[in-house]
Amino acid sequence: MITVFLLLVVLVLLPWPWYVVASVAGMGVRPVLIGGGVLILYGAARWRLLLKPINIKLMLSFFAIYFVWLLPLTYYENPHWDVAKLLGFGVHASIAFILARIYLLATLDSSWRFYWPIVAVLFLFSSVASFYYAFGTLVADSQIENSTDFIHRALYGEGVFSDPEAAKGIRHTMAIVPVLLLGMVFHNYDSRRLFAILVSLSCVYLIFFSFSRSAWLALLLLAFPIARYLIASARDHFALAILSALAFVGGLVVWSVLFPEQFSWVLSIVGDRVSDDRSTSGRIGIVIYLLSSMSFIELLIGYNHFDYGSPHNLVLDALIQSGVLGALSGAFLLLYVGKIYLGGLYRTTFDSTAAAVFVAPALVRMVTAGSGMLHLAELTGLFIAMNLNWSASLRARLVKK
Repeated sequence: MITVFLLLVVLVLLPWPWYVVASVAGMGVRPVLIGGGVLILYGAARWRLLLKPINIKLMLSFFAIYFVWLLPLTYYENPHWDVAKLLGFGVHASIAFILARIYLLATLDSSWRFYWPIVAVLFLFSSVASFYYAFGTLVADSQIENSTDFIHRALYGEGVFSDPEAAKGIRHTMAIVPVLLLGMVFHNYDSRRLFAILVSLSCVYLIFFSFSRSAWLALLLLAFPIARYLIASARDHFALAILSALAFVGGLVVWSVLFPEQFSWVLSIVGDRVSDDRSTSGRIGIVIYLLSSMSFIELLIGYNHFDYGSPHNLVLDALIQSGVLGALSGAFLLLYVGKIYLGGLYRTTFDSTAAAVFVAPALVRMVTAGSGMLHLAELTGLFIAMNLNWSASLRARLVKK
């Protein structure tokens, strides 16, 4: 019961990523960190249950990568990732690891079928509430003519997002939360199928409304392994999925007939958003500038200047931070996550598919996130994917008992 309660508290706080305290030790405090602190204390108290067994080699690899990223703090005044950013990443990773294990542990409880709908509804409600509080609306003004206006007038301008520059990164962080919930819905799909479909549709709407292309891409990557699994391993589920898809397409047809102007408007701004290359072209310019201005020594041990931006790519950001070793560490993480995702595409077991679904947001954000850093939602999905074998071994032991 305590694991479900802690899981619920952290998940309800997760969709609220803005700071409630300006700074503690140079790091802003988000609501989820309050619940996360309790989670870490609980993990320390129940370490035999939550922290064992651990893949020692993999964890040592992660610690080595983190050390490589921390190293420039000892010899540079202006490292790409400062102490606050790296400390925040370490705290988020710790919370995400324990949260992932608590979630998987809760799913093994005999009462989880009762608890899961409660957890999902409250998680979804908190996500909807955070979107409404941040954006001031959940329905866009159809007078807006393009995607830029949609973001800066419909999403930014009220409440938390009155400052567009401060809001940009937070919006993408919020948009990944419904993707994580979609992964949990798939992982618990057999519990209540109609309920799963309704929650999924709500998540898809939030993802669309966020106008975050990272979240859209994560949703697309999430769909591929699920579709392959349904086709290959669960034909009864696949039939239901086909009926749901037909109903969705039918709904779009009815919408286009009854409200043609509104339907055309949605297609127009979505197309405009997909084709908008202003931010991506700017990142290419940053990469070219950085690589051309870095000296040989800086390529080896990292960049030490104020006048640069972020390539929004883990490998390149790690190169700026720690030179060649940083780039190799980022490439290792990217390949590791990519391997998990591809495994879900080629193997049609439920656990491998679930792993690919959970890891999709991390894969996307490694090549799109500002500063190349993963946030709590992506890290939680990644650690759930990494620990599915741990969960399976616990389940096998419980069956034997």
